Amino acid sequence: MLGLVGVALAGVELVSGQPQDQDFVDCLASPACADRFQRFLGQSMAEQAFAMQNDSQLGSAATHGGHGVYLGAGLATFPFGAPEANLSGKEENTSFSPVFPRVQAAWVRQGQSWRMGLGTWGLPPIPVGGASAWTTGIELSAARELDSGWRLGGELDLSVLVAHAPITASDEQLDSRDSFANPDNLDPEQAEACGEDGCIDTFTMVNPQLRVVASRDLGDSLSLYGKAGLSWMHHTLDVEYDGTSWAMDVPVGSLHAGAVWSPRPRVALSLGAAAAYKSSAIHRGAGGPLLYTLRGSLAFAL
Repeated sequence: MLGLVGVALAGVELVSGQPQDQDFVDCLASPACADRFQRFLGQSMAEQAFAMQNDSQLGSAATHGGHGVYLGAGLATFPFGAPEANLSGKEENTSFSPVFPRVQAAWVRQGQSWRMGLGTWGLPPIPVGGASAWTTGIELSAARELDSGWRLGGELDLSVLVAHAPITASDEQLDSRDSFANPDNLDPEQAEACGEDGCIDTFTMVNPQLRVVASRDLGDSLSLYGKAGLSWMHHTLDVEYDGTSWAMDVPVGSLHAGAVWSPRPRVALSLGAAAAYKSSAIHRGAGGPLLYTLRGSLAFAL
């Protein structure tokens, strides 16, 4: 059965465990139904992961003309729309917070014509609405100052994230399970067997990224930048409810744009946006063809 499911799901693969609901097992054995599930799960995983990816603004040597040691924090938005509904019509439990925060630190060195940067970030697993996540990573950046006033460079980073949340079903969804197309897929007794906190799913992300950057300073306090990036999304989702583990490996190209502003010496603000096209493996047809997020940062130069 695992081999059959692996062939049926091009982007998302069942790597361990066995679904307990027979209707779900029958779906995975059908290419058409399995494809719909693959797109649904792939899109849900990619939307959450894209918001939690790193996208350096103040810690990069390529996005602005500042230098020194920067300490600050950043926020990224999750999708503004409602969570996606699964094949049974149940919305996935993913709206725990409208933004994803992180603490950031970076060192940017200014040379005669080259700039170099080293950055890191992190977030401790602080519970929010029954969910928590921790992340960390490292970034290297470099840029060359051109005579034309432009700055060209690149960013390379690797981030790791682990999130815990009751994604499969909330208490309210279990209580109203008869309203869904497949109520047998929500078993209150099985949920109770998970423990006092209910069934907690674990989402893991390992995400290397490479971005090419062009930026230009407008005066002494404002820089505009644009980026083109390529990342490899390696994600796993461990579902405690039925003991299954799912994995997804897809490349994602992205475009980024934004501005870095220093209203006062040693203070830097940034605001930007990022978007990526949903490939067939992560596009269910709902929510538009793009992954997207808005990002902002505030940092102080020491």
